[in-house]
Amino acid sequence: MPVRQWTDLPLEILELIFNQLLLVEFLAFRGVCKAWRLATFACCTTMAQTMEQKPWILFYRDSDDPDTSPWCCLYNESSKKTYTVKIPEVEGASCIDSKEGWLLVHRHGHVFFFNPFSRVKIDLPEFSYKLLSCEVATFSSLPTKKDCTVFVISRIDPEKLEVSTCCWGDREWTKHTWDGLPTYMKTISCATFSECEGLLYIMDPGIEVVTFDLRHSIFERYKIVYPDSTTKNMKFLPFRRNQNHFKLMMKGGPDLRSWLSKSNEKDQSKSNEKHSKSNGKKKQSISFATCGTSMKGGDYHWVIPCEQEYWELEVDTLMEKIHVKAVWVKPCFAQLSPESDYRWTT
Repeated sequence: MPVRQWTDLPLEILELIFNQLLLVEFLAFRGVCKAWRLATFACCTTMAQTMEQKPWILFYRDSDDPDTSPWCCLYNESSKKTYTVKIPEVEGASCIDSKEGWLLVHRHGHVFFFNPFSRVKIDLPEFSYKLLSCEVATFSSLPTKKDCTVFVISRIDPEKLEVSTCCWGDREWTKHTWDGLPTYMKTISCATFSECEGLLYIMDPGIEVVTFDLRHSIFERYKIVYPDSTTKNMKFLPFRRNQNHFKLMMKGGPDLRSWLSKSNEKDQSKSNEKHSKSNGKKKQSISFATCGTSMKGGDYHWVIPCEQEYWELEVDTLMEKIHVKAVWVKPCFAQLSPESDYRWTT
């Protein structure tokens, strides 16, 4: 029998191989040769690496600073490994939501979906606000599905909430305002959409919950309470919150010193010159702003809220203040079929 080259394996065998791979192995598989790369396109339009249950976290800098570069840091919490990658798409941007491997990104009024592993991008209509007063958002389903709706939540004033919505085929965003926001609900920590109820849930870090019914444009306010023997006719949340996940991860998590130095190369060259004349490193207080995510679980969906944290690291940098943004992301590789039209607007 004629000997076949390993680069010429049948498509069925290649599919069996890459369906058993974790994300990093899958990306390496695609980089072996052109035939293997094309095989992943031929077998599926969306590759979800469901073997990895814990989300990764993507660290990136606010690149409005001219001294920073598009180097980002990906951290795999399961394997405790870090990967330094260049992602120019998040320069000067804010990730405002994450779900099933897709990031929802806002940059100076431009809103788009982005998968950081495949670099696939889907543009949405131009957003009315160049800057968001509250960077919290969510979307109802995968952006490749035509029932997907995007929700961006903004706090206009202490008592007024605005939810901007955009559905597949819309040419512009629709605004829904509500004047019943309690003044003591100072921070909106997360938002998630319940497909079974058709409701948007907006929450603070405590017990306040606001729901929004898009079909009837109705807002409702609730409080989270713990049931007891006297509780009757109680409505239960269709998800669970995983509070302080970032804070707990950072206690034994990634060492970001190398990436922070690399992501600020101009400052690093000055810092090296300075430290050649001095001894030791300087501890810097770093502020982290994290964007949460929604994940499918067993009986419940899990929601990781946004967090604001301060951490001290020994970093070779001359900067007095270091601001880092981060977003939780499920390790999924998403790709689009070349035969399909994924333009959001018609």
